[in-house]
Amino acid sequence: MRGKNNIHHRKPRSLHGRTNKRNCVKVPKTQHEYWHFLFRNYTPEIIAEIINLNWIDPDYELIAIKKQNIQIVENRDIFSDIENN
Repeated sequence: MRGKNNIHHRKPRSLHGRTNKRNCVKVPKTQHEYWHFLFRNYTPEIIAEIINLNWIDPDYELIAIKKQNIQIVENRDIFSDIENN
């Protein structure tokens, strides 16, 4: 890892997430560390439950629903972005 950014696996590798453009995103190192401190490698459903119980207005509810029709949209080449920073 170089610079102030990390690669974050949106679906964690521990939950069989892949290291590819669809699943990885470049995020600031500090935010990445905070995310894993708060949410470890929990599933989206567990993360939504934690947020609902502790963080947001009780008149609202965050819901994590798996997409039915997944449209793959390639993002920019995050790996070359990291190398250039």
